[in-house]
Amino acid sequence: MRAAHWIAGLGGLAVVLLASAARAAGGKAPAKGPSGAPGSAPPIEDGSRWPDGLAAREAGMLAAVQAGLAEHAWTPIQLAHGGHVGTIDVSEDDIRIAGVRVSVTARTLAAMARELGGVLATSRVADLVYAQAVRTTAPLTHKWYLDDSMGTTRRMLEYSAEVDAKIGTGGGLAANTGKWWVQSVRLKNAKPGTAANYGWHTGRGNEVIQGVGIRHDDQHADYSQKARIMRDTMTVDGVEMPTSEVLASSELAGLLSSEGVI
Repeated sequence: MRAAHWIAGLGGLAVVLLASAARAAGGKAPAKGPSGAPGSAPPIEDGSRWPDGLAAREAGMLAAVQAGLAEHAWTPIQLAHGGHVGTIDVSEDDIRIAGVRVSVTARTLAAMARELGGVLATSRVADLVYAQAVRTTAPLTHKWYLDDSMGTTRRMLEYSAEVDAKIGTGGGLAANTGKWWVQSVRLKNAKPGTAANYGWHTGRGNEVIQGVGIRHDDQHADYSQKARIMRDTMTVDGVEMPTSEVLASSELAGLLSSEGVI
């Protein structure tokens, strides 16, 4: 039985405390970098301590998640396909660290997801989140590529504040806060280290600005790539199953995937 996740206050900062039997017995695990190797990056706890460099920022954000200092809540969405029904928990909103909607690389998000009991979502899940959300905004695009500042901490902070001004910081499932890093069948024949992204719904059904794309590697960072995931288990017709098994099933994959088996 997965340990409970709950939100509590810590020094004025709302955090998600991630409990597991192993950690209760052995204490905190050492901080690891996005590659999974042990590291010594201090967790980001205070907004005044954001590092400028991408590598340091990513390591600090992952360390914050590992230390239980990230704000993250799960909420369920409903699925149906081919006579089957299901429920899966997804991120209610972007993962926050020190009050900021963090922008992350696909590699770091995958590592964060493992810490939180999740995996990268799919384009279909992103569509369902948009359809079932109670808080949403039109795509907030910027031409920050013109000055090569898309991946900077400064732009991440500016964009976080802009999204907050549009949809607030709480009150149910949020959508269109940025783009998703996703699992995709297109990655099967891509070179190692390739990442897939998707999102920014236009408001016309499932039409998006960014279809499933594989132009970026898993270390690409820009302000629009937010930290949203889905749980690594779900219920299918009332039975709990790993999402990996659902995605591998020709009969069930359509619950989670618009691309067939992944």
